[in-house]
Amino acid sequence: MTAAYNKETGTGKNRAILTILTLCLIMLFSMPVFAAPKFKAKVGRHTFLVSERSQIKYKNTANIRYRFYSSNESVAKVNKKGVIKARKVGTTNIIIKGIYKKGSKRQVWKKTVPITVYTCKFSAKSVKIKQDERFALHITGETLKRKIKWTSSDPTIVKVSSDGKVRGLTDGTAVVTANVGSYRKLKCQVTVTAKSLKSKTVKLLVNKRTTYGAIDLVADMQASLDTDSKVYLHVENPALGSIRKGSIYDATRAGTNRVHACCEGKVRVYVMNQVSWVAHRGYLDIRPENSMDAFRMAGIYGANFVETDIRITKDGMPVCFHDNELDRMTDGSGKIRKLTFEQVRSARIDNGNGLAQCTNRVIPTLGEYLSVCRDYGMIAMLELKNLGNNEAEQRKAAHTIYQTLQLFGYLDRTVVISAHADLLTIFRQETGPHIPIAALTGAWGGISGLANSYSAYWRTPFGAATLSDWSLLGRRQGTPRNSY
Repeated sequence: MTAAYNKETGTGKNRAILTILTLCLIMLFSMPVFAAPKFKAKVGRHTFLVSERSQIKYKNTANIRYRFYSSNESVAKVNKKGVIKARKVGTTNIIIKGIYKKGSKRQVWKKTVPITVYTCKFSAKSVKIKQDERFALHITGETLKRKIKWTSSDPTIVKVSSDGKVRGLTDGTAVVTANVGSYRKLKCQVTVTAKSLKSKTVKLLVNKRTTYGAIDLVADMQASLDTDSKVYLHVENPALGSIRKGSIYDATRAGTNRVHACCEGKVRVYVMNQVSWVAHRGYLDIRPENSMDAFRMAGIYGANFVETDIRITKDGMPVCFHDNELDRMTDGSGKIRKLTFEQVRSARIDNGNGLAQCTNRVIPTLGEYLSVCRDYGMIAMLELKNLGNNEAEQRKAAHTIYQTLQLFGYLDRTVVISAHADLLTIFRQETGPHIPIAALTGAWGGISGLANSYSAYWRTPFGAATLSDWSLLGRRQGTPRNSY
């Protein structure tokens, strides 16, 4: 019985030990496992050109944060987002740290990547060549087999091919740029001297809306050489004029400009004398002054400004007429300020140049005048003659003029002038400082303190102008009128 008892007792102990071991294993496998994280960060480029950039490929996770350093920031710098920027020739190490932290556990993974920075440059910063001369620009240093894109700042002066072959076309200076890779830019200034420079002087009216203010340089150059070869054009001062449709030069401001035209190795310099002019009372050399026909002819012949005189009828209508009375220019009589608009409109213009060709002899309103200005893109120049018998009438007339300009969208295309400082002051008070005003004769002292005012109306925000008539047919500038 004793032996049997011991056997049973030993079996019970074994079972107890087995049970304890089983419970320990269950507890062990039920505990969380703290496995080491997988760190991944890669530098995609180990060789750089100065100013090139490269992004380190990595991904921040909930468990891992990356930090980036450079052992020599003067050679290459890396920001906190992992962007490497090469700064100067040399070598440095990019250090990447992956930091793992959860609870009380912290692990740091470190990787060191060596990089090298190279540079390249043109063999010369500036080159002087002759017209039609060709040469190849050479790059010294290391390009690291990067793709190179060649450009010229002015292809009409210097032409550069996709493999860096340069050709001088016409007189002038241009900059040839080689983009090596994405960031490295090499520049070389190329000055071209023409073999033969012939000049041709052209007189232009400053108004690109008409054929009188434009010239087809390509056609003119080809005709002079009797060829149909390509013509290269270069404008010295683009602020004064420009080329449109690849061949037509437009004068946009008064002054002297030069355009270089190169064809078949020959260069001609077109000297552009660009004249800005005001059609005084319309184009009165060929049509009766202040008539609709005179305003239209000013537009047709390329005036920049068209001047007219403004008077107010008895019932407050602004009309375009110079004299105080109708007698000199019409078949009517009487002072305009004492006549109604209907009475003024009944008079017919019967005096002036080109009267036989005049198709509209009615005295124009301000609105009719502005419609012609708008059709031809001319700047309106209004000379205030008489706005009423008293200040109340003058202020009302100034407001009417302002409303008419606003209706035609001409508030920013108008200059108001007068020999009467009081009228300009009233106009400014009623309309605000937006419209420029200018004084004639001795009126400057009365408006010198007002904003946007000028001592002489040919100095305006729209450019220089001379109040005179222009006879395009005779190619002469007429004598300025003493009587404004």
